Amino acid sequence: RNLIICQYINYLIFQNVYFKRGTNATKTTQNINEAFGEDVVSTSTVQRWFKKFNEGNENLENEDRGRPCSTVDNDELRAVVEADPRQTLGQLAEALNLDKWIPHELNDYQKNRRFEICSSLILRNKNDPFLDRIVTCDEKWILYDNRKRSGQWLDINEAPKSFPKPQLNQKKVMVTVWWSAEGIIHYEFLKPGETITAESYCQQIEEMHKKLCQKRPALVNRKGPILLHDNARPHVSKKTLQKLGELGYETLPHPAYSPDLAPTDFHFFKHLDHFLNEKIFNNEEDIKTAFEDFIASRSQDFYQNGINKMVSRWQQCIDSTALNAQLNGCNNKQEIVEPVAAKGTCVYLVGVFKSKPDPSKNTESDSIFGANNSGLKALDSTESRMHRQFTSSSNGEEEFSLEELQEFAQAFKMFDKDGNGTMNIKELGIAMRTLGLNPTEEELLNMVNEYDVDGNGKIDFGEFCKMMKEMNKETDQELIRLAFKVFDKDGNGYITAQEFKHFMTTMGEKFTEEEVDEIIKEVDKDGDEQIDYEEFVQMIAPIVQEGNNKDDPFADPEAKTFKDGKHK
Repeated sequence: RNLIICQYINYLIFQNVYFKRGTNATKTTQNINEAFGEDVVSTSTVQRWFKKFNEGNENLENEDRGRPCSTVDNDELRAVVEADPRQTLGQLAEALNLDKWIPHELNDYQKNRRFEICSSLILRNKNDPFLDRIVTCDEKWILYDNRKRSGQWLDINEAPKSFPKPQLNQKKVMVTVWWSAEGIIHYEFLKPGETITAESYCQQIEEMHKKLCQKRPALVNRKGPILLHDNARPHVSKKTLQKLGELGYETLPHPAYSPDLAPTDFHFFKHLDHFLNEKIFNNEEDIKTAFEDFIASRSQDFYQNGINKMVSRWQQCIDSTALNAQLNGCNNKQEIVEPVAAKGTCVYLVGVFKSKPDPSKNTESDSIFGANNSGLKALDSTESRMHRQFTSSSNGEEEFSLEELQEFAQAFKMFDKDGNGTMNIKELGIAMRTLGLNPTEEELLNMVNEYDVDGNGKIDFGEFCKMMKEMNKETDQELIRLAFKVFDKDGNGYITAQEFKHFMTTMGEKFTEEEVDEIIKEVDKDGDEQIDYEEFVQMIAPIVQEGNNKDDPFADPEAKTFKDGKHK
């Protein structure tokens, strides 16, 4: 009936009855409600119709609101319910292969983000345990009336308990809770009907910080607290980020629409809901008293267990992602290049690279590396297996040293301005000009076409590594050629042992004659007391490579130089 009325009203408004007469929206709303009944249509709805008609849109159908479509047909649901009306929601969900409540259907990007963040956090906690540094928080509405309206099982002669249908806008008050593995740090009730804003959230952060300094001074002054909260707008506002920066807080990454990964949601508030179930409060003081009673009833193990559950939740997310990929027949492995924050850094890659042969083992293998702005590390076999199912090297594998990957990761982070894990032509141009080159738009386009393996018009980290590898080869060859010309004074293509010894013992970082003799003996393969260009390349190439990494803050501080007499 209501649908027919709304369609008829739409028709009346567009036809000469209202809209083309020039009647305004307010008057039209009044006329409609008088004709069809009170509150049939609101003024805002009529205003929206008028706007649509003014734009020339004569379609009377309601527009799609963009909500996720139901994955279960109503007839299918009705058949299951009628087959056994006593089934619970959980049983129905199991029978129809649905969750009990699906607030948001994740897209592929959001699923990958969950996988990447959980993977990086597991690795971080394994290498540097940080759960005891976490301070987590969230907000929750507490209702004055916590009774739930549900079906009742009664005896034949038993009268049903009367329970009125809850009002649409129930009385409630919001509470913000800050806690860690050690227990409650701070909680604050907002005024009735008031919600959290960036300003009020920053004030709460200051209050929480003061109490944290009193309760856990070692965490604040030495280890440094790590804040875990969701991506609500007040939590990620500029004011909040600035405040956290001033106080020196690190923010742990949290994927969107993931209450199952937030301990306040899946642990603290879950137990609070059970505690408040069926309770009725007359005023705000009663709510505060009940909340304090709940806190008093919890032991420290309650908070410790809630934080420790995060590891199993992260692992469960990884396992479910892998399982879904197998069920969907996703055998093609994908390289993960999406930035993921971890340990105050941004992980740009978890990928497989063909490592250089190990001389001691005479073998070569695939190694998995994680690159971020604090360096790049090779993952151990356990970590590699965890990531290998979703990572692989690109076609035409390249050999990269760990130092090269560290350098490339640092450069990629610098030039990837928007942090989306890829470089467009504009960002690539900035990168080339920073490196002292001045390519034209056509040359940049050619570079993208040459190294863009997946054809998306952008350079990801793996493609960037290949490009830099080729550029470094060309630059190294030019440096070696110029260095050879410095030694080869007469330009005959040879450097005498005496010329080389004189230069190495008198210029720059001076070598002893014994060290130079050892170098010449190692390099001069044919023993003619002369060094030709090929021999010079074999000698100088390791120096050029080491020079490229000399200023690298991630380079091994114990790496030996050429002066040690060995080429590494």
